[in-house]
Amino acid sequence: MSDEAAVTTVLVSRARFLSVHTDIVRRFVAAHRELNDWIRQHPEEAQGMVGAELKTRFRMELAPHVIAHAGRA
Repeated sequence: MSDEAAVTTVLVSRARFLSVHTDIVRRFVAAHRELNDWIRQHPEEAQGMVGAELKTRFRMELAPHVIAHAGRA
């Protein structure tokens, strides 16, 4: 796999939070994996959702090809 094809996410927690809230952390990691799987299976829909959110929150529109490229970067 080239660096260009690699996508990395770093999830960080304080050691104390992790030891006290292990179940919450496990559920968060599972939800994160589930969301990423969904995004990989539905890239066009996910990109559309990102575009809609940018428009709603920041009143800006990005061309679909820009959002698609950002998802590959």
